[in-house]
Amino acid sequence: MRRYFVPLILCLLCSSSSLTAPAQLVPEIRNDGTGLVVSDFTGDITPAKVSGIRFTIKNDSGKEIAAYVIAWNTITRTGKMGGSSMYIEDKSLLRSSNKMGIGATEECEGMGSVTAAPNDSFEKLEVWVDYILFTDGASTGPNKMRMASDITNRRQGAKMLRSYLQRTYQQKGIDSLLEELNAK
Repeated sequence: MRRYFVPLILCLLCSSSSLTAPAQLVPEIRNDGTGLVVSDFTGDITPAKVSGIRFTIKNDSGKEIAAYVIAWNTITRTGKMGGSSMYIEDKSLLRSSNKMGIGATEECEGMGSVTAAPNDSFEKLEVWVDYILFTDGASTGPNKMRMASDITNRRQGAKMLRSYLQRTYQQKGIDSLLEELNAK
């Protein structure tokens, strides 16, 4: 009887969940010296789906930040890129603050989700600081997501809109400004 008991235990060990895909993926965060540190990257992160992303960033660059892009990428068990997503924060578009101060920490929440193809699963989740634009105009980061020009265009558009609204207010008054803001 003992002869059959040991193989039964080995068989149970072989079918345990340790050989199946993990219930959660552990994000591989690459803080490559850009000066913006990503931490506490959480959410619904499973081998089948990545969504509801939340994370913390800290400005350790020694400079004020005007805009940044945090990106993440999934790699499937077959070695294919499963999908990418990103979080863009452009301080020029906010009224409350136009920069991220030195040493400042922010809580961020990503949007969207990436789902693995049928019969495949995510093996790896890579997270990195893709691009930073400092308030002095300098920038850093690999810009793999190619968002640098998009951020520049957004900032230019926001500047033009602020200028137009300022002129409208100065030349025509508050009623015209409110009318312009409410126009469809």
